[in-house]
Amino acid sequence: GYVGLCTGAILYEIGNNIIFVDIDQNKVEKINAGKSPIYEPGLDEIIRKGVMKGAINATNNYDDIKNYKIFIISVNTPINNKYDVNLRFFVEALKSLSKIIKKGSLVIIRSTIPPLTIKNVVIPMFDKINFKLSKDYYLAMVPERLAEGHALKDMRENPLIIGATDELTYVMVEKLFEPLKLKSIRLSYEEAELVKLADNMWIDLNIALANELALVSEKIGGDIRKVIDAANTLKKGSSYVNILTPGIGVGGSCLPKDPYILHRFSKKLGINLRLPIVSRKVNDYMPLHVYNLIKNNINVNDKKVLILGVSFNSNSGDMRYSPSIFLNNKLQEEGYSVYAYDPLVNETDFQVLKNVVRIKTEEELMK
Repeated sequence: GYVGLCTGAILYEIGNNIIFVDIDQNKVEKINAGKSPIYEPGLDEIIRKGVMKGAINATNNYDDIKNYKIFIISVNTPINNKYDVNLRFFVEALKSLSKIIKKGSLVIIRSTIPPLTIKNVVIPMFDKINFKLSKDYYLAMVPERLAEGHALKDMRENPLIIGATDELTYVMVEKLFEPLKLKSIRLSYEEAELVKLADNMWIDLNIALANELALVSEKIGGDIRKVIDAANTLKKGSSYVNILTPGIGVGGSCLPKDPYILHRFSKKLGINLRLPIVSRKVNDYMPLHVYNLIKNNINVNDKKVLILGVSFNSNSGDMRYSPSIFLNNKLQEEGYSVYAYDPLVNETDFQVLKNVVRIKTEEELMK
């Protein structure tokens, strides 16, 4: 997956041999051909070099990794239609790993999981094979904190969050990432599990704030970019106000789900967090607002719309939860002809935009 590829690419750059495991045979074949199955600036070149040197390869067979001693789990943890986290892929990966892991191995969790998942799911899984924590194996929670479009830069610069219970595990993880010279922050499992959710809740809330300010600015004829730039000059404590950029909505594999994961987990603790739901509602409304702007400002006799950039983020080809999907569906329902241009989205992922005429080249775009 996305996180695994970026993590593996950086670990290869700092001197490690990497084997990727994925159930998707197409991804496995692409990697072994020296190509990244996803777009991320700089990633394709790293994969190509690693494969050429024999230091990177991929498989869908866990038997191929039975002699390895460091394992990183970074599978997706989606939510279901009731907004509860679905740990099926995560548990399946753990089960497969438990069948081939050898004593003395280090297991690093990078997937986004609710607090207490390591305590209630991961450790009991290894208890079943009589592997005792910090004796037969070592376990760390190292949450990913990557933003698509500059994920490799984030990997090289962001502080390393390590959740563990013993000194040796902390040291082993720090040694693995040592060439990056990252600041290391040592936490408990539960604290490290909460960090990623805290990060994404802050981002989603901040974007919701920017979007609501943009709605006000729009009504008064103001330029929200100027408003935000000015507001962000206010110093507070050791930093400054930092309102993010408003937009058509929020997409990707993390922000649309992680606030719900935190909200649902907190309910199990008897806490009703209100902010995650508020930010989700605000940001989910924005594609409808953009549709209304189009509807109210385009001549009904010329129902043609061109969308420039359809992935959820700049410098990314990721269509997961992209606001352009809702916008396209709404426009199509109302009889608009929709055209789209985004050179970073591959043909397979582009198909989520139903009945859209794809503009494939800049020459076509100019016609």
